[in-house]
Amino acid sequence: MDESRIRSILIASAKPAGGNVGAERLRAPSAPIDRQWPMRLRPLFFGTAATLVYGQAAVAADRIHLGFDGYRAATNDYCINASSVQGDPQTAFMWRFSKTGSITGGPTFLDLRTDTATEVFPPSFDDHEKFRAYGSVLGPVLGEKSVSNEVNAFTNQLCSISPPPPPPPPG
Repeated sequence: MDESRIRSILIASAKPAGGNVGAERLRAPSAPIDRQWPMRLRPLFFGTAATLVYGQAAVAADRIHLGFDGYRAATNDYCINASSVQGDPQTAFMWRFSKTGSITGGPTFLDLRTDTATEVFPPSFDDHEKFRAYGSVLGPVLGEKSVSNEVNAFTNQLCSISPPPPPPPPG
């Protein structure tokens, strides 16, 4: 209800009955009284519903967080960590893109079903590449939305993680 209407109602209620004539008379409501309250509350309900829908969409957008830990020159690969944003078991496929956005390699499987975080070491093809995770193996090919943030990988930043040890000799 706007401020001028509230003021006119308060002024009208302070006057004696039967004294309202001409310009001082209150305007008749355009809707029956039983519909006035739902109409006044409609913006509140729509605003709350929109907040919940968009709030859930924002939360659901990034199920997995990708982080860049650096580059390992000895093995020519990137150190990328993947973690479940909410700690829930997740699986996804991490795809590689050029700095211009075109797909440059196939997917890497991210298995976060038993751990909340994992390290992956995709080989380096260029000095600047981008990585994103998708919910299905053909995610970017089918035009699906990413389930992770985009991470930029560069070869000029050294990885702090040492390479995994070689497997033991067969014996």
